[in-house]
Amino acid sequence: SRARECYRRAVQLVQTLLGVSPNDPQHLSALALYRAKLGDHAAAADAITKALAVSPKDGQVLYAAALVHALAGQKDPACSHLGDAIGNGASSEEIRHAYELVALKGCPAYDAVLQKNR
Repeated sequence: SRARECYRRAVQLVQTLLGVSPNDPQHLSALALYRAKLGDHAAAADAITKALAVSPKDGQVLYAAALVHALAGQKDPACSHLGDAIGNGASSEEIRHAYELVALKGCPAYDAVLQKNR
């Protein structure tokens, strides 16, 4: 599909950037998310683990970790990372609109974001 081809191209571009800055947490988390969207959950887990090791309190990296785990069907770690992401400044608005997180209904952090502005 067109989306898969775009994600494959994004993986190639991010890998090029990582060749220059191999420990950049934003690039690592982007790679993880693109890999997860392609269904390559093992490679996604490896990349997000590296990103978290470099930047464990970065709200965007933690949010990416929540997305990666949610896409892999791993609700508990996704919920945990989402709570950490919110505590470290991740955007509630972005979380509210992320279709990947719908499976986290029942997760206290996710439900709290949904309840805001109601």
